[in-house]
Amino acid sequence: MTTPAGSKKNSTTKWIAGASIALAAVVAAVLVLTNGGETDDRELASNADTVPTTRAADTTAPATSVVGDTATTDTTASSTSSPTVATFVYPAIGNVAFLDGLALGWWDGTTWNEMPSGYDGPVTETPLFDAQTVRYVDPAGQIVAREVSPLTEQCTEVGNQWTVGDDRATEGLVGTSGEWELRPREVVEIAADEAHLQSVRDVIAAEGAEVPEIEVQRVVRFDADGDGTDEVLISAERIDSPDTLLDEPVGNYSMVLLRRVTPTGVETIVLSSDVVTAEDRSGDFQGFIAFSRLADVADLDGDGHFEAVITTGYYEGGGVAIYSLGPTPELVVAAGCGV
Repeated sequence: MTTPAGSKKNSTTKWIAGASIALAAVVAAVLVLTNGGETDDRELASNADTVPTTRAADTTAPATSVVGDTATTDTTASSTSSPTVATFVYPAIGNVAFLDGLALGWWDGTTWNEMPSGYDGPVTETPLFDAQTVRYVDPAGQIVAREVSPLTEQCTEVGNQWTVGDDRATEGLVGTSGEWELRPREVVEIAADEAHLQSVRDVIAAEGAEVPEIEVQRVVRFDADGDGTDEVLISAERIDSPDTLLDEPVGNYSMVLLRRVTPTGVETIVLSSDVVTAEDRSGDFQGFIAFSRLADVADLDGDGHFEAVITTGYYEGGGVAIYSLGPTPELVVAAGCGV
């Protein structure tokens, strides 16, 4: 028996596509490990009597970088003195993670930092980023190195999107300006099986919606943390109005799930998800849905563990988020644009 996730209205996606985008800017361990319907003996041996569980990923707001100091005016010298104009200085950044040319956030060796949002006052410079190339990983696991330009603002007044001038955004390649190995272990795309479909059904049912026919776009299998047991990411979506993301029927959904083996059984973790409920059909924006889609996985901070890159969107904006896939999977940074 599966215990479904308990958060109402799948706040993970809305947080990414809403609050984090307006900043001041998507399981695994196939835990029935399969490829073409075959079950992995490692999982069966260790989980014959275990109980699957489902829970939501930690969506605590990620750490953000310090973006400068504001000068103050000494009002004690003279009541008629002119105020000092505030000076804003962007931080120097390095080890930036990218989806195509879009900067997602940067790793300072200790923590993840979000890209800064824009500033309306005097700015001395753009964020200092002096990398000459960014290394991307393609679906076959091959490294694609690209020369890059300095960071430029794409959407910073209502977001925190910076680019390096790469307009090949349809390729969907994940990369970094860091020098470590992006794919420390094999990543394999596999066919969805009944266990994967059931994980999606459980999340929908937990929201109190009638479960429709399940559509799974991608299932990716890999050893996220190097412990010898594979995890699986499931990217599933059923949306009738992809252009507007409005007027969706109850039960339609978009989600990215992580399934893995734990000491107590097979666990499904909701990384990012939205399910249309009856309540959504009665609001001002009837049938509003936000999408979450798996872009790729890679080691984006050099610790030998994988991160998942998930694209998100809603009717007034969109973004990209990085989730760490460690012992407690969590959202670490997000970059986006929207109100």
